[in-house]
Amino acid sequence: MKSSRSSSSCLGSIFLIVLIAAVLSFAFPGIWKILLSLTVGFFSLGILLFVLLFGAIGYFTYKNFKKNQKMEADSRAGVADRTEALYRSVVERLQNDIGLNQVSADELLQSEVLVSDKVKDMKIELLRLQEFASPKNQRSLDDQIHDYERKIQASQDAAVQQVMNENIRMLEEKKKRMMDSLEEIRHKEASLDLVYNTLRNVEDNLKFGKPVQHLFPSDLYRRFGLEPPSKRDTLPPLTEKSSTEE
Repeated sequence: MKSSRSSSSCLGSIFLIVLIAAVLSFAFPGIWKILLSLTVGFFSLGILLFVLLFGAIGYFTYKNFKKNQKMEADSRAGVADRTEALYRSVVERLQNDIGLNQVSADELLQSEVLVSDKVKDMKIELLRLQEFASPKNQRSLDDQIHDYERKIQASQDAAVQQVMNENIRMLEEKKKRMMDSLEEIRHKEASLDLVYNTLRNVEDNLKFGKPVQHLFPSDLYRRFGLEPPSKRDTLPPLTEKSSTEE
């Protein structure tokens, strides 16, 4: 009963609106044209606002997505970048304070190779490994394995099941490589942290006016596949020449 009354009321409202529109169009054509143009204008404005709003939402969503990607990439490379920045700061401080600089020329060259080449290469490798073993790729791989497992359960064909099992085996091997990559990531990040913390100790010594004889210990150079620098060419401490000397 209520549904019938609602339908009748709706039809009555529509009929009344049509009737009023017809009366206005014939009796008052000028007013009808104004109302029609206003209606079309408001309708067009509504569509335009909707398109602009939808476009703005899409733009800011994309911009936020790219920003998150950049922040993720920056955080991945952050350990290597801050290590190189700290190294440049320490070397500049040593160059400006000869009295504290007792690092051999050979070690300065080796340390440059370590930071400019080895640390940079490790940064690139870290980005590659982190992309390969990313949570997104792990989830995708797990979904593929589960999908093949469901297909095996649903199929009665032995040949199809054999192919599915072979696909699962290859995916499991890839998953193992991902786990190995995660372990390698932890190892490389630990090595970069070691370089960074060693440089922090050197920086602290410089702040307290302590002479610096080495930038890195020998085992750290070996850790990065470099021969430890020799101890030759060590710069002698800076001494002031007496004004009474001839």
